Amino acid sequence: MKKLLPLIILSLTLLNCGAYVNKSSNPYYFGMVTVDKTQYKKIKHKNVKIYDYTDSNAEYFLKRGYIIKAKSSFRNTFVDLSWAQLAASQLGSDVLLCKSNYVGTASATTVIPWRVAGETYIATSTTSGNISLNGYSDSSVIGSNGYAFGNSTSNVNGTHSSTTTTTIRTPDKYQLYSVPYSKDYYDQYALFMVKKYYWLSLNAYYDGSYYNGIDKNSSKIGTIKANHFFEILDETKKYYKIRYRGIEGYLYKNEWNIIN
Repeated sequence: MKKLLPLIILSLTLLNCGAYVNKSSNPYYFGMVTVDKTQYKKIKHKNVKIYDYTDSNAEYFLKRGYIIKAKSSFRNTFVDLSWAQLAASQLGSDVLLCKSNYVGTASATTVIPWRVAGETYIATSTTSGNISLNGYSDSSVIGSNGYAFGNSTSNVNGTHSSTTTTTIRTPDKYQLYSVPYSKDYYDQYALFMVKKYYWLSLNAYYDGSYYNGIDKNSSKIGTIKANHFFEILDETKKYYKIRYRGIEGYLYKNEWNIIN
Protein backbone atom coordinates (compact mmCIF):
# COMPACT_ATOMS: atom_id res chain seq x y z
CA MET A 1 0.00 0.00 0.00
CA LYS A 2 2.82 2.46 0.80
CA LYS A 3 4.35 1.89 -2.65
CA LEU A 4 1.01 2.24 -4.41
CA LEU A 5 0.12 5.82 -3.42
CA PRO A 6 3.29 7.53 -4.77
CA LEU A 7 2.67 5.86 -8.13
CA ILE A 8 -0.90 7.17 -8.23
CA ILE A 9 0.21 10.71 -7.35
CA LEU A 10 2.99 10.57 -9.95
CA SER A 11 0.48 9.56 -12.63
CA LEU A 12 -1.77 12.53 -11.78
CA THR A 13 1.21 14.90 -11.91
CA LEU A 14 2.30 13.69 -15.35
CA LEU A 15 -1.22 14.12 -16.71
CA ASN A 16 -1.35 17.72 -15.47
CA CYS A 17 2.11 18.51 -16.90
CA GLY A 18 1.19 17.26 -20.35
CA ALA A 19 -2.06 19.18 -20.56
CA TYR A 20 -0.57 22.29 -22.21
CA VAL A 21 1.41 20.62 -24.94
CA ASN A 22 -0.94 21.78 -27.72
CA LYS A 23 -2.34 25.19 -28.53
CA SER A 24 -5.96 24.25 -27.82
CA SER A 25 -5.20 23.61 -24.13
CA ASN A 26 -2.60 26.31 -23.41
CA PRO A 27 -4.03 28.68 -20.73
CA TYR A 28 -2.09 31.58 -22.23
CA TYR A 29 -4.48 31.31 -25.19
CA PHE A 30 -7.59 30.92 -23.02
CA GLY A 31 -7.04 34.31 -21.38
CA MET A 32 -5.64 36.04 -24.47
CA VAL A 33 -6.87 39.28 -26.02
CA THR A 34 -5.38 40.17 -29.42
CA VAL A 35 -4.43 43.83 -29.74
CA ASP A 36 -2.70 43.89 -33.13
CA LYS A 37 -4.45 41.76 -35.81
CA THR A 38 -1.38 41.70 -38.07
CA GLN A 39 -0.11 38.21 -38.90
CA TYR A 40 3.60 37.90 -38.12
CA LYS A 41 5.99 35.14 -39.06
CA LYS A 42 6.46 32.45 -36.44
CA ILE A 43 9.83 32.47 -34.71
CA LYS A 44 11.84 29.83 -32.90
CA HIS A 45 10.90 29.11 -29.32
CA LYS A 46 14.46 29.82 -28.11
CA ASN A 47 14.44 33.31 -29.67
CA VAL A 48 11.68 34.57 -27.37
CA LYS A 49 13.16 36.69 -24.57
CA ILE A 50 11.31 36.88 -21.24
CA TYR A 51 11.38 39.95 -18.96
CA ASP A 52 9.51 41.00 -15.83
CA TYR A 53 6.08 42.45 -16.52
CA THR A 54 6.54 46.00 -15.22
CA ASP A 55 5.44 49.41 -16.47
CA SER A 56 9.05 50.49 -16.95
CA ASN A 57 9.90 47.44 -19.08
CA ALA A 58 6.79 47.90 -21.22
CA GLU A 59 7.64 51.58 -21.73
CA TYR A 60 11.25 50.69 -22.60
CA PHE A 61 10.22 48.43 -25.48
CA LEU A 62 7.41 50.68 -26.71
CA LYS A 63 9.92 53.51 -27.12
CA ARG A 64 12.10 51.21 -29.22
CA GLY A 65 9.56 50.39 -31.87
CA TYR A 66 7.78 47.47 -30.23
CA ILE A 67 4.00 47.18 -30.23
CA ILE A 68 1.69 45.03 -28.11
CA LYS A 69 0.60 42.06 -30.19
CA ALA A 70 -1.54 40.45 -27.48
CA LYS A 71 -2.02 40.21 -23.74
CA SER A 72 -3.12 37.34 -21.54
CA SER A 73 -4.33 36.91 -17.96
CA PHE A 74 -5.79 33.91 -16.14
CA ARG A 75 -5.95 32.17 -12.76
CA ASN A 76 -4.67 28.60 -12.51
CA THR A 77 -2.08 26.42 -10.87
CA PHE A 78 1.33 27.68 -11.92
CA VAL A 79 1.87 27.21 -15.64
CA ASP A 80 5.53 27.04 -16.64
CA LEU A 81 6.78 30.02 -18.67
CA SER A 82 7.85 27.69 -21.47
CA TRP A 83 4.16 27.60 -22.48
CA ALA A 84 4.10 31.38 -22.66
CA GLN A 85 7.19 31.16 -24.87
CA LEU A 86 5.40 28.63 -27.06
CA ALA A 87 2.45 30.99 -27.53
CA ALA A 88 4.83 33.91 -28.23
CA SER A 89 6.74 31.94 -30.89
CA GLN A 90 3.46 31.10 -32.65
CA LEU A 91 2.42 34.77 -32.58
CA GLY A 92 5.79 35.96 -33.88
CA SER A 93 6.49 37.83 -30.63
CA ASP A 94 10.17 37.95 -29.67
CA VAL A 95 9.69 39.90 -26.42
CA LEU A 96 7.53 38.54 -23.62
CA LEU A 97 6.73 40.29 -20.33
CA CYS A 98 5.45 37.95 -17.59
CA LYS A 99 4.45 37.99 -13.95
CA SER A 100 2.47 35.85 -11.50
CA ASN A 101 0.83 36.59 -8.12
CA TYR A 102 0.05 33.88 -5.59
CA VAL A 103 -3.63 33.95 -4.57
CA GLY A 104 -4.11 30.87 -2.36
CA THR A 105 -4.07 27.11 -1.89
CA ALA A 106 -6.95 24.67 -2.42
CA SER A 107 -6.92 21.31 -0.62
CA ALA A 108 -9.15 18.29 -1.23
CA THR A 109 -9.22 14.50 -1.44
CA THR A 110 -9.65 12.45 -4.58
CA VAL A 111 -10.86 8.85 -4.66
CA ILE A 112 -9.07 6.50 -7.01
CA PRO A 113 -10.34 2.97 -7.86
CA TRP A 114 -7.66 0.31 -8.02
CA ARG A 115 -8.15 -3.14 -9.55
CA VAL A 116 -6.91 -6.07 -7.51
CA ALA A 117 -6.44 -9.31 -9.41
CA GLY A 118 -8.40 -12.32 -8.16
CA GLU A 119 -6.68 -15.11 -6.23
CA THR A 120 -5.59 -18.31 -7.94
CA TYR A 121 -5.97 -21.80 -6.44
CA ILE A 122 -4.71 -25.16 -7.71
CA ALA A 123 -6.69 -28.31 -6.81
CA THR A 124 -5.06 -31.74 -7.25
CA SER A 125 -6.90 -35.10 -6.99
CA THR A 126 -5.39 -38.62 -7.13
CA THR A 127 -7.29 -41.88 -7.87
CA SER A 128 -5.76 -45.36 -7.27
CA GLY A 129 -6.97 -49.00 -7.03
CA ASN A 130 -6.27 -52.74 -7.61
CA ILE A 131 -7.17 -54.77 -10.69
CA SER A 132 -7.70 -58.60 -10.57
CA LEU A 133 -8.64 -60.79 -13.59
CA ASN A 134 -9.29 -64.57 -13.47
CA GLY A 135 -9.66 -66.90 -16.49
CA TYR A 136 -10.60 -70.64 -16.93
CA SER A 137 -10.83 -72.80 -20.08
CA ASP A 138 -11.58 -76.49 -20.97
CA SER A 139 -10.27 -78.38 -24.01
CA SER A 140 -10.69 -81.89 -25.54
CA VAL A 141 -9.01 -83.77 -28.35
CA ILE A 142 -10.60 -86.72 -30.20
CA GLY A 143 -8.45 -89.03 -32.39
CA SER A 144 -8.65 -92.48 -34.07
CA ASN A 145 -7.07 -94.10 -31.05
CA GLY A 146 -9.16 -92.35 -28.40
CA TYR A 147 -9.71 -88.97 -26.83
CA ALA A 148 -8.25 -86.66 -24.16
CA PHE A 149 -9.48 -83.86 -21.84
CA GLY A 150 -7.68 -80.81 -20.40
CA ASN A 151 -8.28 -77.46 -18.69
CA SER A 152 -6.31 -74.30 -17.82
CA THR A 153 -6.64 -71.49 -15.30
CA SER A 154 -5.06 -67.91 -15.49
CA ASN A 155 -4.94 -65.09 -12.96
CA VAL A 156 -3.87 -61.42 -13.60
CA ASN A 157 -3.38 -58.91 -10.74
CA GLY A 158 -2.30 -55.20 -10.92
CA THR A 159 -2.73 -51.62 -9.62
CA HIS A 160 -3.61 -48.26 -11.27
CA SER A 161 -3.15 -44.59 -10.30
CA SER A 162 -4.12 -41.22 -11.95
CA THR A 163 -3.66 -37.54 -10.95
CA THR A 164 -5.87 -34.56 -12.06
CA THR A 165 -4.87 -30.85 -11.61
CA THR A 166 -7.48 -28.04 -11.81
CA THR A 167 -6.71 -24.26 -11.69
CA ILE A 168 -9.39 -22.05 -10.11
CA ARG A 169 -9.28 -18.18 -10.19
CA THR A 170 -11.64 -15.94 -8.26
CA PRO A 171 -13.08 -12.75 -9.89
CA ASP A 172 -11.08 -9.47 -9.76
CA LYS A 173 -11.93 -6.98 -7.03
CA TYR A 174 -11.85 -3.15 -6.93
CA GLN A 175 -10.67 -1.15 -3.97
CA LEU A 176 -11.02 2.61 -3.43
CA TYR A 177 -8.13 4.73 -2.15
CA SER A 178 -8.47 8.28 -0.85
CA VAL A 179 -5.55 10.48 -1.90
CA PRO A 180 -5.28 13.96 -0.32
CA TYR A 181 -3.81 16.77 -2.42
CA SER A 182 -3.36 20.53 -2.45
CA LYS A 183 -2.83 22.99 -5.28
CA ASP A 184 -1.42 26.52 -5.25
CA TYR A 185 -3.19 29.02 -7.50
CA TYR A 186 -1.74 32.12 -9.17
CA ASP A 187 -2.95 35.07 -11.21
CA GLN A 188 -0.67 34.96 -14.26
CA TYR A 189 -0.11 37.73 -16.80
CA ALA A 190 1.75 37.97 -20.10
CA LEU A 191 2.34 40.78 -22.59
CA PHE A 192 3.35 39.67 -26.10
CA MET A 193 5.37 42.31 -27.96
CA VAL A 194 6.59 42.51 -31.55
CA LYS A 195 9.24 44.72 -33.10
CA LYS A 196 7.24 46.62 -35.73
CA TYR A 197 8.90 50.03 -36.03
CA TYR A 198 12.55 50.85 -36.76
CA TRP A 199 14.62 53.98 -37.10
CA LEU A 200 17.91 55.12 -38.64
CA SER A 201 20.68 56.41 -36.41
CA LEU A 202 22.10 59.80 -37.28
CA ASN A 203 25.75 59.66 -38.39
CA ALA A 204 28.25 61.75 -40.35
CA TYR A 205 27.33 59.99 -43.62
CA TYR A 206 23.62 59.74 -43.02
CA ASP A 207 21.61 58.88 -46.12
CA GLY A 208 18.00 57.77 -45.42
CA SER A 209 16.93 57.95 -49.07
CA TYR A 210 14.18 55.57 -50.12
CA TYR A 211 12.95 54.80 -53.64
CA ASN A 212 9.90 53.56 -55.53
CA GLY A 213 11.74 50.54 -56.97
CA ILE A 214 14.94 48.49 -56.86
CA ASP A 215 16.35 49.01 -60.36
CA LYS A 216 18.63 51.77 -61.66
CA ASN A 217 15.73 53.75 -63.08
CA SER A 218 13.92 53.98 -59.74
CA SER A 219 12.99 57.42 -58.52
CA LYS A 220 13.69 58.77 -55.08
CA ILE A 221 10.56 59.19 -53.00
CA GLY A 222 12.11 61.11 -50.15
CA THR A 223 14.35 60.92 -47.10
CA ILE A 224 13.62 59.20 -43.84
CA LYS A 225 14.41 61.55 -41.00
CA ALA A 226 16.88 60.28 -38.44
CA ASN A 227 15.28 58.66 -35.37
CA HIS A 228 11.83 58.62 -37.01
CA PHE A 229 9.93 55.33 -37.01
CA PHE A 230 9.20 53.31 -40.13
CA GLU A 231 8.03 49.75 -40.76
CA ILE A 232 9.99 46.98 -42.46
CA LEU A 233 7.63 44.99 -44.69
CA ASP A 234 10.17 42.70 -46.35
CA GLU A 235 13.92 42.19 -46.61
CA THR A 236 16.47 40.83 -49.09
CA LYS A 237 20.27 40.84 -49.12
CA LYS A 238 20.36 44.29 -50.80
CA TYR A 239 17.36 46.28 -49.59
CA TYR A 240 14.46 46.69 -47.17
CA LYS A 241 10.90 47.17 -48.31
CA ILE A 242 9.54 49.81 -45.92
CA ARG A 243 6.52 51.91 -45.06
CA TYR A 244 7.26 55.45 -43.92
CA ARG A 245 4.47 57.87 -43.12
CA GLY A 246 2.03 55.60 -44.99
CA ILE A 247 4.14 55.44 -48.17
CA GLU A 248 5.84 52.21 -49.25
CA GLY A 249 9.31 52.26 -50.78
CA TYR A 250 12.73 50.64 -50.80
CA LEU A 251 15.67 51.45 -48.58
CA TYR A 252 19.06 50.18 -49.72
CA LYS A 253 21.35 48.39 -47.29
CA ASN A 254 24.65 50.24 -46.91
CA GLU A 255 27.03 51.45 -44.24
CA TRP A 256 25.16 54.77 -43.91
CA ASN A 257 21.70 53.34 -43.26
CA ILE A 258 22.16 51.95 -39.74
CA ILE A 259 18.85 50.43 -38.65
CA ASN A 260 17.81 50.11 -35.02
